[in-house]
Amino acid sequence: AGYCLVATAEKDSMRLIAVVTGSKSPDDRTDAASALLNYGFRFFENKILVDPLTIYAEAKVWKGEDENISLVTNKEFFQTIPKGSFKNIRSNIEIFGPIIAPIDTNQPIGKLTLTLDQDILVDTPLFSNKAIKKDSIWVKSKIPPFLYFKKAWHRFCLLYTFDGCDDPLTVSLCGCRVIKKKNKLTSHIPM
Repeated sequence: AGYCLVATAEKDSMRLIAVVTGSKSPDDRTDAASALLNYGFRFFENKILVDPLTIYAEAKVWKGEDENISLVTNKEFFQTIPKGSFKNIRSNIEIFGPIIAPIDTNQPIGKLTLTLDQDILVDTPLFSNKAIKKDSIWVKSKIPPFLYFKKAWHRFCLLYTFDGCDDPLTVSLCGCRVIKKKNKLTSHIPM
């Protein structure tokens, strides 16, 4: 097997391990380990590829209190990559179907994939950066609730008002004034 060595070194927060086997002498073994470590430090670097504090996408939310959510990851990804290749990393974001509230922060909403020269570096789920509650019908429609009841009462008045009806209670509740001509109801006009 010859002379063997497992060596490690750290530089600029990057730790490398060199494994040398079958060397003919202790000096050859040391030189080979040193050359491997120098090669690694010269041509490679550690980069943070994915940061949980970074917003990677925005997505539309249906039936929620908020109309949009920000998509983030839940963990950080470090990768050792060739020096200068960071600018060549391509990202692809996939959002899973229509996003319908309620949404939990632990519910995967999409997926982030980072590739370098057809090699997948990171493939991680994306999550909402905050919980989204299901919206009520009143807030979602942006119409105050009393308008729904007023409209319903108005329809009731139109259906059940008959000739000669000039009941002030009916007139004031439906929010319409009754126009009479020759003691006959002709129309309801909104007030």
